[in-house]
Amino acid sequence: MKPHIGQLFHTLDDATVFYNKYARQVGFDTRKHGSKRVGDLVTWLYVVCSREGEKRVNYKQPETKLRRSSRKCLCKDKVAFKFCKGTGYVAKQFEERHNHDMVQLHHKRFMRLNRNIDLVHQKFIADCANANIGSTLTFSLLSEVLGGLDYVGCTIVGVRNYRRDLRAYVDGADAQMVLNDLKRKKEVCSSFTYDFEVNSKGWLTRLFWCDPIAKHNCMIFAPFTGKDNHGRPVTFGAGLLSKENAHSFEWLFERFVKCMGAAPKLIITEKDLGMKVAVDSVLVDT
Repeated sequence: MKPHIGQLFHTLDDATVFYNKYARQVGFDTRKHGSKRVGDLVTWLYVVCSREGEKRVNYKQPETKLRRSSRKCLCKDKVAFKFCKGTGYVAKQFEERHNHDMVQLHHKRFMRLNRNIDLVHQKFIADCANANIGSTLTFSLLSEVLGGLDYVGCTIVGVRNYRRDLRAYVDGADAQMVLNDLKRKKEVCSSFTYDFEVNSKGWLTRLFWCDPIAKHNCMIFAPFTGKDNHGRPVTFGAGLLSKENAHSFEWLFERFVKCMGAAPKLIITEKDLGMKVAVDSVLVDT
């Protein structure tokens, strides 16, 4: 786990990931302390302990402003990676001296290296936001789902910050994102249908969409409505039909009469040929 001078890494990412993993195990955070470049190529990278250096004091700062205490204590821990053509990056310097205590095991979850909003966190936070679940409850749910605070991998502040960034990202563009998604579906499937309207301000006011499966599964809703003895509208029953043909309406009317015990004396229908045939064959005395 411990790096050593002369250790070879294929890429700079491999080098930093290895050193950060070492830092997490030991119990300290890291930060980049500078680099050298030749064009777009990083030739040197310096990484130090987060407590390296000392805080700069601005004596002109107003006394009323809250000053945060600094955790920097001139720590000497550092590592330097140099690019070697044909081989990759080599650890040229490594100093593991610390002049401060390491983070205790039960506090390691608060280290910056152990706090990361990865794709799993992002999806979970976004789903909770869509369900109107707040940041505090979202963090509690994450803790329960992942098996405890030690496995959450972020803090409640990180959850709040991600929700804030998510709102800022979709602000003023959420409707357009939906329309772009529907457009992509239309390009993939020509049978997909959608339509929308916007008002004079460019705001989305109406939206309709339907995929081929929904079209295939579309069923006709046939409610039986009428009036009671007090003249108030009531619903007697309802049915769902896959087709508007005479056979379907005959089946529906037969079930209605069987349920009610008698056919209605009067029925008002739309001008549908299949329904007319069904009324003539089933509702003979209506």
